[in-house]
Amino acid sequence: MALMKFREPNQVKWQGFRPGHNGEQITLFQNVTNGTISIYTVAAGKTFYLTDWVFTVSDSVGGGRGLLLVQNLVPATEYYIVWHVIQGIGGWMESCALTYPIEIPTGWKIRVSSDIVTTFVSGFIHGWVE
Repeated sequence: MALMKFREPNQVKWQGFRPGHNGEQITLFQNVTNGTISIYTVAAGKTFYLTDWVFTVSDSVGGGRGLLLVQNLVPATEYYIVWHVIQGIGGWMESCALTYPIEIPTGWKIRVSSDIVTTFVSGFIHGWVE
């Protein structure tokens, strides 16, 4: 995967602010019921650095599954960021801010998925692309 362009030099003492990034900030969300939808597809020649996400799932009957996942070019699932099953009527929310971003390569997709009609899933992502 690509190297971030803002890596800090190996120094004993850091003064001032940590440097930012040289990319374009991405903040997107999608909602889905009984299906799968893409939140973001990484542009050609770019790497997406996922820094944080918010994921919610609610079900009016119970037994539904909500996913926040990353798919490769095939498209096949590379890995799941969040996988949650609602055992009863209700909802659940997770948010996460990463110390170090997850690097997602060119053409890969971040998607949200709901497996039944009573399950509502919402996914929000934040990061940058360069």
